[in-house]
Amino acid sequence: MSIQETLQKIGLAKNEALIYETLLAEGELSAGSIANKSKIHRRNVYDTLKKLIERGLVFEVMHKAEDHFKAADPDKLMEIVAKKEKALAKIMPELTETYRQIDHNEDVYIYKGIEGWKNNMQDILQYKPLEVYYIDAKAPWLDPRLRQPFLEFAQKARAKKIKFYILFDPAAKKSALELKKHLGDLEYKFLPKGYSTSCNTQIYNNRVEILSNISLNKFDAGSTTTFIINQTVADSFRTWFWFLWDAIT
Repeated sequence: MSIQETLQKIGLAKNEALIYETLLAEGELSAGSIANKSKIHRRNVYDTLKKLIERGLVFEVMHKAEDHFKAADPDKLMEIVAKKEKALAKIMPELTETYRQIDHNEDVYIYKGIEGWKNNMQDILQYKPLEVYYIDAKAPWLDPRLRQPFLEFAQKARAKKIKFYILFDPAAKKSALELKKHLGDLEYKFLPKGYSTSCNTQIYNNRVEILSNISLNKFDAGSTTTFIINQTVADSFRTWFWFLWDAIT
């Protein structure tokens, strides 16, 4: 992820990120020089500089001819992020209480892309299931883009003593060893050759999650996660899981 993308992810607008990075790289500049180097119209430069000054990310340097501008120390960005986290933490109890007032025992929804699977990991930890089951698992957790979130998840899963039962894709032998190393309490078998699909089914608590359009250790373009929240459906999938598990020697 580029500096521009990261700055925008933490809340800077596109022009704010561009001008801040320009000033970091170039040092003290006039508004005209900023416009030339950033390729932003001068009128927009002034508007953006005003917002950056209000955020404390840029400050003015007075000159006789024309005022110049400099970027503040990047540590200021960490301060901004910390304030946002503190503000969110303050209202989290109220948000959680509001969410739980609504019946979520039956629902179906879809996440697109890798962020959906990150939500899935948090969901497993939130509802504290004792056991989690997988059918035709392809270890998407081992996608390099999920490396750090997965390691954090695995540590918390071990602390909560969550047990994993996994029926792996027949080609996932190395992946099974890697997951075993991190997850700890994991039992697994492999589906027979010829029964591989592009889906991974996961069952825990009152949830069934079907991750589609994936390949071994990787999320593909267009991967989606379908969540089915229904106790009867989840119980049925668990029964089918154990049928498959017992049938594989």
